Amino acid sequence: MQEIATCLRHSAATAMLEAGINLKAVSDLLGHTDIRMTFNTYGHVSDVTARAAMDALGRAMGYS
Repeated sequence: MQEIATCLRHSAATAMLEAGINLKAVSDLLGHTDIRMTFNTYGHVSDVTARAAMDALGRAMGYS
């Protein structure tokens, strides 16, 4: 049961960060005392986020 709770926590934190919710807000919701813990644990870049970043860069450079 602990594994399910950990998985749900990780999924929720990642989803909040990918939705653009402020890192400090997510950190507070998770009960972390330092945002570095939140960032180091949940701050990885998903394939969807990486693609969106590259698409935005392409648009900014006029390659849309």
